[in-house]
Amino acid sequence: MTTSESDERGPEAVKEGDLHMKNYKVRELWAIAKERKIPRYKKYRKLELAQMLETDSVAVKETSRSKPKKQHEMIQSTATWFDLSLDLMVDILCRVAAVEKLGNVRKVCRDWHKICKDPSMWRVVYIDSEYCSDCRPYPWPSGLPKDQVTARMMCRNAVDRSQGQLVDITMIGFCDNELLEYVADRSPLLSRLEVAYYEDSVESLSKALKKLPKLEELSIYCALDLQVDKAWGSYCPELKTLRLNRCNDIGDEEIIAISENLRELRHLEIHANVNLSNTGVQAILDGCPCLKVLDLRLCVYVDLNGDIGKRLEHIECVLHTEPVKYDPYYEGDDFTDLKTFRKNILDGDIAARMSDSD
Repeated sequence: MTTSESDERGPEAVKEGDLHMKNYKVRELWAIAKERKIPRYKKYRKLELAQMLETDSVAVKETSRSKPKKQHEMIQSTATWFDLSLDLMVDILCRVAAVEKLGNVRKVCRDWHKICKDPSMWRVVYIDSEYCSDCRPYPWPSGLPKDQVTARMMCRNAVDRSQGQLVDITMIGFCDNELLEYVADRSPLLSRLEVAYYEDSVESLSKALKKLPKLEELSIYCALDLQVDKAWGSYCPELKTLRLNRCNDIGDEEIIAISENLRELRHLEIHANVNLSNTGVQAILDGCPCLKVLDLRLCVYVDLNGDIGKRLEHIECVLHTEPVKYDPYYEGDDFTDLKTFRKNILDGDIAARMSDSD
């Protein structure tokens, strides 16, 4: 019987003796009707709705014959993770962090272990040394003492597993010259490289960039003794995005050098720099005609007013005075604006000069 037929017959036409579901309460019938997506089910009386549900063949089973009035439940699906298709499972596991795949995921079952052997699972690698420290209780790799489980070992393992298919890697808090060259030697397809908190000088960055002709995005944060090579653009002709944040060894001279060969650069980001001035900004505008985003937040000695401001009109997005996180890798760090940061820098310079005079 359809809904329209039930409306025409009225409640008196529904015979209570014919109903299997007559012992349900109204609210229980409403719940079943909602599950079956029956429209406007609350407008029907109890017997009408029960008849409609019987005709609609709702699958219901009794969990206890001693209490048939209350203990009924809908038949539910028993599908598990292992019922997923291989393609869907691979797509999900690709999104899991490299540290988890190395330490836990591949140990769940044989299927996941086999999936984690696929080089395509390691095309994107993100490793933070702090997170690796939290994972040290896990005995990885097998047979090695727990105190030897470090971010560098995990990174090398992940790079090896990629078998040359690595396209995106982020290393936070543990990268050095040796590891950087290790990655470059084994990743000819790498298009994105992000490193933060170098433990060593970055004198070999140019050596690594020579081996990465496909690189499109380079992000460096808080590097010590960063040596800039004006041939960066020649080594990486497809470079579109460059971030040099909190790299205070870089000033006007270095910016002028690298600007000579970055004709295809679209996005340049330099945060919290105390050595960059308008001279360097002028060199950027001269050497990067395709620039669309120029982010110079917390650059205290840059002034974008006056004549230089007119040259910025063709750039789609210019950021300078807007607040930004001084340390984006620290979750507890607050946003800092240019005025506050400039005051802190100037106060620090005054204090340093006073201590020198004493």
